[in-house]
Amino acid sequence: MLLFIHLILIGFFVGLIVHFVKEKSYNAAEKVFFSSAGLVFVIAILIGVYSGSYSNYVDLREYKDGLVLQHDLKALSAVSKTINNDNNLVAETKDGYYKGLIDGIYGAKHRINAYNETIISKKLYGSNWFYGLYVIEPDDDMKIIDVTEYDFKMGE
Repeated sequence: MLLFIHLILIGFFVGLIVHFVKEKSYNAAEKVFFSSAGLVFVIAILIGVYSGSYSNYVDLREYKDGLVLQHDLKALSAVSKTINNDNNLVAETKDGYYKGLIDGIYGAKHRINAYNETIISKKLYGSNWFYGLYVIEPDDDMKIIDVTEYDFKMGE
């Protein structure tokens, strides 16, 4: 979405630059001012888009290298071993007894799924010849995390 706003603004400013440079009623100093102001706006927008992509990359790197991902995976692993061996626990979660546990597990799964979606979308955008100019792609060690083994239905 940010890229589309960026493209619209660049088109608008390039149109303004062309309009003011071709207009005969402006003197040379005004034409230079309008064209340089438009150029500054275009460069500022480019920097903003690139900074947004880099910020997203840093968030992905922080989640992968930080302790949150390891904590989420350990929690999912521990709970899945407990739930898969205890049918009574599944019944108790439907009664709301383990509501905090369920909310934490769904939060962990949501964070991992958001990480995976962002990795996939960045790789798709990065493979495009045009969008790839604006996207900082994830590193090779930033892989998609498989959570299919934690696909238990608690409280549903």
